[in-house]
Amino acid sequence: MNQVWVAELPTDVVFPVLCRVGVLENEEPAPLRIELLGPEMSSYGELETELAATPAPDHRPGDEVPAIYPIELRFAVARAGNHSAEIYTDGRHQTSVFFVVRVEGEEDALVSG
Repeated sequence: MNQVWVAELPTDVVFPVLCRVGVLENEEPAPLRIELLGPEMSSYGELETELAATPAPDHRPGDEVPAIYPIELRFAVARAGNHSAEIYTDGRHQTSVFFVVRVEGEEDALVSG
């Protein structure tokens, strides 16, 4: 599980995520939505963008065009505990990226949420 250590709460956090997406070469850009959830499923908000990929010169027609998108999730955290980035494309849930926010100096404390 990924961990983000902070000096104190509340604070701003930057959490990097790499999204690997495969699209067809003539496909319209796909909408990507990431919803950030905190402890007890509290919502920190959403990020929306579109995904598109450019075929490489040696791309074979009909094959999937892979693309990797580095995304930095920036948000204000009020509570330590379990968090997730819920990733949707075309309105369908694709995956969840889980991480824990912990406060430095509280390493032995149980993380709730």
